[in-house]
Amino acid sequence: MSIRDILLNKTPNNKYSEIEYTPKEIMCMKYAPVTSVDVERSFSRYKAMLRPNRRHFTFENFKLYVVPNCFPHEDYDESE
Repeated sequence: MSIRDILLNKTPNNKYSEIEYTPKEIMCMKYAPVTSVDVERSFSRYKAMLRPNRRHFTFENFKLYVVPNCFPHEDYDESE
């Protein structure tokens, strides 16, 4: 069983403990990212939005802030 089989969900009965990696596959995993940059960016965005010193941040304001941040690239035009 190879990493490709795992990614394609071709593992019999999800027996991941029986997986044997080749040295080449192990070396390739050395630089594999553990987290996604997009995920880290969204955590930072929401951390700034939900700071404890934002006392007057009402639910209405929260909705106005969240909706544009959910679709940041919808109106982006590369020709501009």
